[in-house]
Amino acid sequence: MTHRFCQLLLLALLPGAVPAFAQTAPDPAPPEASAPAAVPNVPGYVLVIPAQIVERALFTPVAAARSVPNLFSVPAPGNGALAGHILRGLGHVAPLGVIDPAITTSIDAVPLAGGAASNFGLFETRSLTWETLPGTMSGRSGLAGTLDVRLASPGNRLAGFGEFAAGAFGRRRVAGALDMPLSAGIAVRLEGYLHNDSGWLRNTTTGERQNDQNMAGLRGAMAITITPQLRWQLSGLYMRNDADNLPGSDCTGNGCSGRAAGTGLSGRASLLRSSFAGTRDAGTGQPLDMAGRKALFPLGQETEGQLYVSALSWDAPGFSLEWTAGWFVQGQRLVADFGDGRRPATLAEPQPMPGGSPRGGAVLASDASTRQTTQELRAFGALVGDWLSFVAGVQYRHERSDTDQAAIAAPDLLLADRRLSNRLTGWSSYGQIDLDLGNAVSLSAGLRHTSERRQLLVADNRARCAAPTDDCWSQAALAAAGISDRLRQSALTPRFSALWRLSQWRMGNVQLHASAARGFQGGGWNQFALVPGDARAIDAATAWTLRAGVRGAFFGDRLMIDLAGFRVTASAQPGMVGARDAAGVPMLALGNTAPMTNHGAELAATATPLPGLTLHANIGWQRARFAADAVILAQQASCLAQRAAGGVPLAPGSDDAPACGLGIVTPSGALARPAGTPALTADLGARWDVALPAAGITLTPLVNARYIGETWLEPAGTSLFGGAVRGRSGTLYPANTSAGPLLVGALAPAAWQVQAALQMRTIDGNWLLSLECENCLDTRWVQSQALGQPVLAPPRLWQLRLRRRF
Repeated sequence: MTHRFCQLLLLALLPGAVPAFAQTAPDPAPPEASAPAAVPNVPGYVLVIPAQIVERALFTPVAAARSVPNLFSVPAPGNGALAGHILRGLGHVAPLGVIDPAITTSIDAVPLAGGAASNFGLFETRSLTWETLPGTMSGRSGLAGTLDVRLASPGNRLAGFGEFAAGAFGRRRVAGALDMPLSAGIAVRLEGYLHNDSGWLRNTTTGERQNDQNMAGLRGAMAITITPQLRWQLSGLYMRNDADNLPGSDCTGNGCSGRAAGTGLSGRASLLRSSFAGTRDAGTGQPLDMAGRKALFPLGQETEGQLYVSALSWDAPGFSLEWTAGWFVQGQRLVADFGDGRRPATLAEPQPMPGGSPRGGAVLASDASTRQTTQELRAFGALVGDWLSFVAGVQYRHERSDTDQAAIAAPDLLLADRRLSNRLTGWSSYGQIDLDLGNAVSLSAGLRHTSERRQLLVADNRARCAAPTDDCWSQAALAAAGISDRLRQSALTPRFSALWRLSQWRMGNVQLHASAARGFQGGGWNQFALVPGDARAIDAATAWTLRAGVRGAFFGDRLMIDLAGFRVTASAQPGMVGARDAAGVPMLALGNTAPMTNHGAELAATATPLPGLTLHANIGWQRARFAADAVILAQQASCLAQRAAGGVPLAPGSDDAPACGLGIVTPSGALARPAGTPALTADLGARWDVALPAAGITLTPLVNARYIGETWLEPAGTSLFGGAVRGRSGTLYPANTSAGPLLVGALAPAAWQVQAALQMRTIDGNWLLSLECENCLDTRWVQSQALGQPVLAPPRLWQLRLRRRF
């Protein structure tokens, strides 16, 4: 019935076939969450999300990213509270936030900690802006850019809203906000949301449902106008996100159909019995239970965070001064079975069946906490009239992250159990000057200096490590392996831009724009390592992004277009790297990939051909490639020689071609394509507001469609295909790494996804009733992977939403 309804709804909205829109977070969004197109008086590399896109309490950064050309954004595998962003090849997707992201997320001018859960439910916002180049106008920017979220300020009149939604998989949500002026110059705002569902992924082993997205948030803010020139705003917010995002697969037969999981690890908590009782120490084979409270955690993750912000601002003619202080605290409990109850896929066993073990297949258990303090002083103003403006500031950042982490392999091996603690102290100073040379030309130049000091402290939880061995974690073990537990990293990152206005050129206003910016991303250590000798230091990365194009507004602003080309040149950036043990079993590993170049084009267009009808198209094309140095060229040569000698990539023992399928060299010996860089992405949408004055309402059908091209999800690009291959030893392996039907691995086929809605609003805008569906055609999209197991995007979801403003 639901399937038929979604088909009829789409047919009613579109006159013909429509490509689909990809929504990675399981929260149906009304397609008014359309991509921004060319926005007048905003630099071409800045994308301002329209107000309609964030009117809902549970809009997330991953959902906000779907409209940005060449931005691949998904929830992290096994950790739906963490967003993985890759913009033009810059960024990574990892299960834990143990290294800084390439795109910095800030809330009310406070950058979130590197280990923060960045895929949170958004409260109502004043603005949501993607800066798709590194900036020099605030305290922290990333390798690729910044997502700047400014939450709603307290209003000066009594107002608010209430909302209720219900839908598929037991979805229930309530949200609301209230603005209350207390006196002249003092106003407060209270808002919150609560969201629950039963999960869309059925576990055929335990009978439970997984991949629910239970979320909650509460925020209070107070705005105080001390004098007309001096203002102070205080806010505090609490956010919880229990989204799992665990692996699953297509399932048929044996009473199973659709998307399903097979792990025997239960999602039900027990306060008395360990979820992993009966494990053995992988180093000695002796019985050894997991230490700490993480042994009691059930399958899934739960993240709770608090952010407190104090913003004091003073204005004078032509000059303003801001002091922003932020305090962030987060705790996360995570148990993820990346094998989904299976041993990791290998050439000898490409499709292992779930073993049903109550300890899972390939499990990561983590008990983590993060604390961050930031202080920023920022000045800005105008000089010499309005043609010269400036911004300058300094920011201090201190972060501490403590993680108690263990790894288990089926059926009962405890591979590692250790405590990892990170310390970070960083300073950033920045400045930017903007010149407006009349109405024709604007120039801008900025510079940032970033300096960071990092320290890694480690300790082993296993009792036998009181007398350390090679696999025991300690500061001495790191030193013995030649790994420094302290890093000092710094960089100068300039930014330049120019804008040339060709007013009233032919049929409209045309602007030529060009920008160049250098970004910086701090490093760290491989904290997924199972032994201290593999916890290699990760170097910081820098990247130059050049972007130039033309934008214009035509036919009385009824058509707005921004067309630009870009080129990215990056050093070896931090991220997930392809790694396997001696038996060809994949492992989680962080490291530096390789230098990368990328070039492409981006189009953002909005058209209003008829009153009330709005069309948009946002299209990105890119060609990302790794650059081979002498070490990589030698590895390629070794791989080709090993294959010529009869070696089989990813095979165990002497049959292996060990130089193949490792790092950025594919099993065939070619260079891999950078992860998260589909050659083509497209976001298309339509909205039609039909006023019915006699009924006092506006009826609005909406549709969005997005295409994500074929995507490699791991740098080495190692996938297993159907078709037997024989090794040098004579062993016949049932799979190969070259050709045939895709069985499992890092390749995500191209996909379309569609979302649609039918909305009814009262003319005064106070009431809204919206019927919405997400992934309306129920298409299958592999959004990420872990240890070769696919992590699927949600199936078809629908909801009915009612909102009342007052």
